[in-house]
Amino acid sequence: MAVEVAIRTGNIDEGPDDISLSSVTADMLLEGTSSRTAQQISEQAAEMGGSISVRVNPEVTTIGGEVLSEFAPAFIALLGDVIRNPRFAGDDLKRILDKHARDNSIALATPQSQVMKKFYEIVFGSHPFSHTFPPEPMLRGFNVTRVQEFHSKNFGARRSEIYAGGVFDGKKMGGAFGSRITANIREDKGYTYSPGSFFITERKSAVWVEAADVTTGVTGPSLTEIFKEIDRVRHELPPDAELRGIETSLAGDFIIRNSSRFGVIRQLQFVDLHGLGAEYLSSYVKNLMAVTPEDVRATAQKYLAPERLSIAIVGDKKTVEPQLTKLKLVPSS
Repeated sequence: MAVEVAIRTGNIDEGPDDISLSSVTADMLLEGTSSRTAQQISEQAAEMGGSISVRVNPEVTTIGGEVLSEFAPAFIALLGDVIRNPRFAGDDLKRILDKHARDNSIALATPQSQVMKKFYEIVFGSHPFSHTFPPEPMLRGFNVTRVQEFHSKNFGARRSEIYAGGVFDGKKMGGAFGSRITANIREDKGYTYSPGSFFITERKSAVWVEAADVTTGVTGPSLTEIFKEIDRVRHELPPDAELRGIETSLAGDFIIRNSSRFGVIRQLQFVDLHGLGAEYLSSYVKNLMAVTPEDVRATAQKYLAPERLSIAIVGDKKTVEPQLTKLKLVPSS
């Protein structure tokens, strides 16, 4: 059985001087409680046939795991102790901060993390969602008191929901654009091997992202082809066969996502976070297959207007900037 507690807190509750405090606080939960050491938490979960993990998202923090069904009540009690009674010891906090600093340093050495950091700053501005990596002095400034205060303010029953999946007694636009852009800049032009598109979905907001690692010398041409495909979907009706293939693929993905215990839990959390109602899941495939070419074009025209696009690039400025000048794009830094 899979059991997970979802708590409505995360980056959304961080101030400008608290970047990553939600993640640090969440990691500290597994370092021991007032009655259990970290080792005892791990051992007791293992004795139930599973383990406990914590995951922090921008608006929701989840803690849970999978155990044998007969241990579900004991596992829920263990989760309750971990969430409600963390000990927050200074030595544990130092170790957690060291790990965060090390992980951040490794991540920021890659262009992928650098470009996403800049992209989030461009898209979200001063909103907490723009915060990805804290400066190390800020991170090192977190102390037990600040962790305790964040926990006391944001972790509680009123913000929490319990999800369980097991045996009991009793991508519309993203996929379309992704496949077309992949065919264009990877298969036809050979500019990149790994383009991809995805949605960043938060409560009452969403961002569509196209990301690609390209050779520096073809940054401009790659952007040109991406813009062409966006313009194409805004003005041309997609062929029925192409649209039906995408709908079928998305329907299959939906079924696969619901084929595991945690998959069902994730879907329920998504519905609750976005207030979609109980009928969302039961009618998803029917509504998906009812999307028409006209729906796709109208949606693209509404949401993919050129003035709404934000671009972040990491690369050799001397090589990239002349290419952007031809496109009339001026990098912000």
